[in-house]
Parts: sequence; C-alpha cells; structure tokens
Amino acid sequence: MGGSGTLLISLIIIQIAALILAFTLKKTTPMFGKFALGYLGVIIIVIGIAELALGISSGSTLGIIVGIISLPVGAYMRYLSKQAVTVESISEKIQKQFVGKRTLENETYKLYLVEKYGIKKNETLDKYVFNDEPYDNLNKALEAADNHDK
Repeated sequence: MGGSGTLLISLIIIQIAALILAFTLKKTTPMFGKFALGYLGVIIIVIGIAELALGISSGSTLGIIVGIISLPVGAYMRYLSKQAVTVESISEKIQKQFVGKRTLENETYKLYLVEKYGIKKNETLDKYVFNDEPYDNLNKALEAADNHDK
C-alpha cells in the first residue's frame, strides 16, 4: 500500500470518527449535538472531496467510491443540522403563552392575538385577515381569533 492508500485509509477513519462523534453528541447533548452535526457534515464533505481527488489521481476505485458516498452523507448531516434549528425556533414561538385577563377589552390580549395569529390588514381589500378569511374590521377579526383561542 503506497502513500496515497495510507492517506485514503486515514481519511476514512477520520470520517468514521466524525460520524460517531456527531451522533454521540446528538444523543448526549441535543442542542450542541445539532450544532456540531452541521460542522461535522462540512468536514465530511471536505474529506470526501479530498478522497475523490485522491482516488482519481491514484486510480483508486475505493477512493472514488468513498468520496462519492461522503458528499451526500455530509450534505445530509448539514441539512439535518439546519432543520433542527428551524423546527426549534418555530416551536419556541408557538409556545408563547398569554398571562392576564383574556377579554377583548384588554389591549394586551388584543396585541397577543394579533401577534399569535398573524392578523394583518390587507390593503387591497381594505379588510383584516385572520386564518385566511377577511373581516370588515379589526374587532371582528379579533373576535374570531378569540373564539379560536378558547
């Protein structure tokens, strides 16, 4: 086995260690593991490119195959990292709870409903939209949101 073969085996070992580390971190420390998953995915992509180049230059079928497999694996790890962060940020937004008197006389509750349900004024129709349904005025949209919230 020449120098390129030894280098190829070393790169494969590094990739396996990165995969083990990524999934161990994800299980033991979920938040940091999700963060690390993306960076380890990038490392696997870079190593995969090196393996592919090494395999092509030395004529090693193993290097070419491992390099080709490494690229989508690393990209998928990076994708999973992004998805985890997006889902958590959306769920944190949804979990916001209103504390106080839940009546339409309470201005703070009205603001809460507007923010929670994304009630917006449609300038084209000159109406307020809640749940993809237009309402003549803000109070009617808020009443519908209030009924939906209860």
